[in-house]
Amino acid sequence: LTGKSFEAIRTWTPSFGTYKPSLNPCSGHFMWRDIFLVAMVTCLNSVLSARLPLLHGKSQPALLSMLFDKTLWNNPDEWSLEMVGPVGTLGLCLLFKVVMTTLAMSIPTPTGVVAPAMIMG
Repeated sequence: LTGKSFEAIRTWTPSFGTYKPSLNPCSGHFMWRDIFLVAMVTCLNSVLSARLPLLHGKSQPALLSMLFDKTLWNNPDEWSLEMVGPVGTLGLCLLFKVVMTTLAMSIPTPTGVVAPAMIMG
C-alpha cells in the first residue's frame, strides 16, 4: 500500500508507550468505502426483492409464516412468477436469499453479522 490508500487506512495504536502504525481497516475509523459497499448491497437487495412477489415487502417472520402456511398452494397465482411457476419461484427466492446473505456477510466492513447469520440458520 502506498500513497493515499495507505494514509486512508493507517491508524495509530499505542504499544508499550510508543505509537506504531496499524494497517487494520477494521480499526473503527469511518471509511466511505464501507458506506458505498453497504449501499450497493442494499440497493441490489431492494431491486431484486421487488421483482419476486413472494418476497416483496415482507418481513422475515411474515415470509416464514407464509411459507409454512397450509393454504399456500391453494392460490399460487398470488405469489408465483408466470414464467417459472410456483416451484421455480420458490427456487429463485431460495437462491436470492443465499446470494444476498453471502454478500451481506462477506462485505469487508467493521460490523457484526448477527442478522444475516440468524437468517441462514
